[in-house]
Amino acid sequence: MDSMIARFPFYYLLLLLLGPVAFLPADTRPHWIPMGSVSRELEQHALHHREFLQNRSGEIQRAGLRAIRSDLDRFERADMRIALVPIVVDMLGMEYRILSVSSGYQVDSPTRAEALLLLADLGGGQARLQLRQSVGIDEDPSVRATAASLLAREPWADPDDDLLAVSRALLRATRRGGPEAEVARLLSAAHTLSGNAWNREIPELLEALGSIAGGNYPSSLRRKAFSILEELARR
Repeated sequence: MDSMIARFPFYYLLLLLLGPVAFLPADTRPHWIPMGSVSRELEQHALHHREFLQNRSGEIQRAGLRAIRSDLDRFERADMRIALVPIVVDMLGMEYRILSVSSGYQVDSPTRAEALLLLADLGGGQARLQLRQSVGIDEDPSVRATAASLLAREPWADPDDDLLAVSRALLRATRRGGPEAEVARLLSAAHTLSGNAWNREIPELLEALGSIAGGNYPSSLRRKAFSILEELARR
């Protein structure tokens, strides 16, 4: 099926028109979904979304992510977290416990960023954990910054963990002289998250703020870092 999708992009449109049941045996079920936890229809959708996400083409991977997003209007979000978050996380985490990928498989930066946006919209603990991991380990500054912005977009049950992840990413960015755009987005995310966190005096955050306030950055970034330091001191 992987080679069929790669050679015939219109196959994806055909799938959308005919529905998932037309292409999979009736007794096929996704091994990563606990038995009986979601509907049979969603199980079938999950299997087909997996086919697209494990394709080597970034265009087809992104089409698969958009197809998952289209299911937001069809299935309960809690059920989608059970069935679909794991395959997106598997694609980003590169453990491939769910996806069956061929040699040369890769997920490019635009696809990773789109996957993070989808995870943030799906929500849940597993999605949140992936956002924290991506802000710390993704090789692309823009993807790291996207993960940080998504963490700051909505409060979560563990705001201290979110702030710590972003603070560490901000410190690493300042130490390695990361792009100003990345530093600016990480700084903005840290500022937002610090307003919700219980523990705001994180050593990594304080060091990063000091480096920016006294470093060779645009005056707007230096002023913002100094302003955050003043806010933390008043709390």
